[in-house]
Formats: sequence, structure tokens, C-alpha cells
Amino acid sequence: MRPRRPKRQILVLFLLALALVAALVMAGLGCSGSGGGGTGSTSSSVATDATGTVGASTTLASVVPGEHLRDAKASLAAIVGVPATDLKISGVSKESLDADVALEWGGGKAEVDSSTGRIYLVSVTSARASSFAPFMPAAQLEGKARRMVAGLGWTSDMLAGMGFKQERTGVLSEGAGIYTTTWNAHDSEGAPLDGFAEVVLDGRTGGLVRFSLSRGSQGTAVAGAIGEHEALAIAQTCIYLKSDEVKIPLAGDGSLILLDKSVSEEIKMLTDRQITGGDPLLAWVITITGRVGDKNVGGTVYIDASTGKVLEYVAAPAE
Repeated sequence: MRPRRPKRQILVLFLLALALVAALVMAGLGCSGSGGGGTGSTSSSVATDATGTVGASTTLASVVPGEHLRDAKASLAAIVGVPATDLKISGVSKESLDADVALEWGGGKAEVDSSTGRIYLVSVTSARASSFAPFMPAAQLEGKARRMVAGLGWTSDMLAGMGFKQERTGVLSEGAGIYTTTWNAHDSEGAPLDGFAEVVLDGRTGGLVRFSLSRGSQGTAVAGAIGEHEALAIAQTCIYLKSDEVKIPLAGDGSLILLDKSVSEEIKMLTDRQITGGDPLLAWVITITGRVGDKNVGGTVYIDASTGKVLEYVAAPAE
């Protein structure tokens, strides 16, 4: 026959059991209220100004710290032909005034603005092609140079929006074995400034040797400072707010959940005065369409690339 437990001991055990149950309940409530795996509340992340215009700070999904740097590393890795994991943050002194992070790998270095993911300098020190190899045709090298710059985050439209002009095609230096293409900065009146973008390729392989971009002493604002992730978040917010007749569900990261979802993103110079309200400007044009049940939702959002302001929203056809 078991001895009876004192009443005080039974009371303590009872209280401990209650505390355990309460802890389990609170843990369950915490998971259901977090963003991981559920839609959660959007009241703190969806906002408009007094006129109902979605502003640059309006996002459904906050940008993850380091996200831009991660994207820059992925783009850079694809161009220089190394795994992104080989690109390590370095403490070496930086040449570019616009970059705040230096990356190094076995064959070179790069300098990046971590807040936008823009790559301002790349220097590749890996072995060059044999001096006996033939040079690539100039037209092919020129095409590679332009694609290289775009791959580093500077499309031709973006450069044009900054006032950068390519005044002539690149030059092949057979003695040095390199091909060099340059864009020079100009002000709104066309007067030359000291800003430039330059890409140097191996004339035999077309591989990147060096890339450098400087905004110059004038400190020209970089048109297109709003990155792809910010622009996409702004576009999703706009569509979410404008689709008031259909409740669009949200994923845990704030993205729109749609059936047959289609997304297209483009950054280009807009010349339609009805959208820009005046002079041409660089803009993100993002189209997101899909269905909620049997309802078609979504549309095209035009976003000022330098401010994040929504310029225009064109809803997709309902049917």
C-alpha cells in the first residue's frame, strides 16, 4: 500500500501542471500570430498617404537584411564563374565611394552598395587566355560588354536615366589583349561630367577583367535606386489595395497568393506624359496577374524607380 502524499505536495504538482498547460497554450498562440507559414495581420505593413497613393515605404513584405547583397553575390558569381559561397566579405580598403562592402574570392574582388545591391567595381585577377589565341570579333565583344554591364545591375535604360552615354563602341587593344567599352556621364543639358562606367574584357575569351562605375563629383542621384524587391513589394501592395472587390490571400512573407500567377518585371525609360506627368523618367513596370477562385485579379503597376512612387495602375481585364 502506497503512502499518501502530503496535501502540500499535491498542490505543488497541480500548480506545476497548470503552468505547463498555460505555457503550451501561449506557445501555440505565438506561432499562429507570427508571419511564418500564415498570413498574419497586414495592418502594420499596408498603408497609404492622405491621397490614397502607395508610397515608397509601403510594402507588404519587408526587405530581409542582406537580401540585396545576396542578390549581388548571385549575379557576380554567374558572371565571374565561381560559386556564390566563394564570395566572402573582406576588410580591404575600397576604391569606390559608393560601395560599403568589399567582396573577395580566389580570383578577384568586387565592391557593392549593400543597401541596393548595386555593384560598383569588379576586378578579376585570374589567369588570362594564351597570347596565341585569336581575338574575338569586335561586334561580339561589344555585345558581351553590354550584357556584362546589364548583368552587373546596370541596364542600358538605367545608364541612360543617369545621363550616361556611350559615345562610341569599344576599343580593342591587341597589345594589351583587352577590349574596353566606356559610358560617360552628362548633365540634363548634355554637358559632360566626370562620372563614367567602364568595362574591360579579355579580347580573346570575352571574360570580365574589370568593371568600374563612378557617379562622379557631381553626386548625380542614381536613377533606379529602388531595387527589384522593393518595386515588387510596392506593386503587390498597390494591387492588394486596389483589388477591394476580391480579398486576395497573402503568404507569410506578404506576397500575393494567386492561382495561375504570372509576374513580369521591367525597368525602362517611360515617355508617356500621361503616366510620368512631364519629362521621361526611369520606371519599374511590373505586371502581376492571377485568379482568386473564379475571379481574375491583378494588373500593371508603373513605379518611379528613383522615388518608389506609384505613377499609374492599370487593372487587368476582369474576364
